[in-house]
Amino acid sequence: MKKILLSFVLIAFSSLLTAQAADRQRSIDHTVKKLTALYKLNSQQVPKVEVIVAREFQNLEEIKPLENVDYKKYLLKKKGVILASEGSLKRILNEEQLKVLNNQKVQRRKKESAMIREMKSAGMTKEEMEMKLLELY
Repeated sequence: MKKILLSFVLIAFSSLLTAQAADRQRSIDHTVKKLTALYKLNSQQVPKVEVIVAREFQNLEEIKPLENVDYKKYLLKKKGVILASEGSLKRILNEEQLKVLNNQKVQRRKKESAMIREMKSAGMTKEEMEMKLLELY
């Protein structure tokens, strides 16, 4: 009886892990497809982007427990992971694709500048503004 119960628990646990891995892989595939369309990636770049995205997802999963323990530290690490992935992506893009990436950076900076102006006019402290900006990532 114990063996049957143990087998059932192991099967249930392994199916849960398989479902989580499948969800993660679907998310990775979806992100790669979006990046492929956005940057018009060629067949040599796509596998490299898959590795970059998979690494980013893994790193984000590893820091997830910090979200409830030290939110500011979590946001800083999240920003670091995203910027590192962006740097890796930048290394494999060609000149035309880099223009798209740089345009995205410009748009992000404009959005951040507008938020800073709004927050200053609302009388927020520097610490509060920093947290709001980190939440953008």
